[in-house]
Amino acid sequence: MTERPILFSGPMVRAILEGRKTQTRRVIVPQPGGMEDDRRRLSVESDALRKGRPGDLLWVRESFWMDQSGGVWVYRAGTLNVPNPDWPPSNCGGHGVPSIHMPRWASRLTLRITSVIVHKIQQIGDDEIMAEGIIAHDKGGEPRIGRIMYAAREGNHCEWELTGRAAFARLWDSINAKRGYSWESNPWVWAITFERVV
Repeated sequence: MTERPILFSGPMVRAILEGRKTQTRRVIVPQPGGMEDDRRRLSVESDALRKGRPGDLLWVRESFWMDQSGGVWVYRAGTLNVPNPDWPPSNCGGHGVPSIHMPRWASRLTLRITSVIVHKIQQIGDDEIMAEGIIAHDKGGEPRIGRIMYAAREGNHCEWELTGRAAFARLWDSINAKRGYSWESNPWVWAITFERVV
């Protein structure tokens, strides 16, 4: 069993805390070429490519604020679905730590990988989209097609979509398009399913 760090944004940390997120997809770098029929080999090589295999542990890195005087820390994602309203904290000295620099001892979430598969991002299914943490919300009597709207996060700044697929595509592009792996380009990804341990 191997233990590795994994980065998640604030909304995705909250989705894990709420039990809504049990999957994540990460771009395969470099992208395979002409390997449509060779997915099995890619799955076997997942450990070598540092994404893990079933049974491995992932400790979550997220942004936090460390109070150097009192030895306490505050997570930017806050607790459950409420972002920390006082960010950065104004009532303590110290400094903010970006997620990439979070040490293992400060991590509050540990995940166990239950499966790793390979596919193109647009092959994601509806159930998998919801396992990625997408929110479905009944907009009530509002005159909207289908009434159910979807978003990657709730709150005043969320952008609702008519389908879960559209909401996930928006979320995917917000993270990966600037790196050259847009939804439209349909990159190969590791699809990692996990369960929360701590």
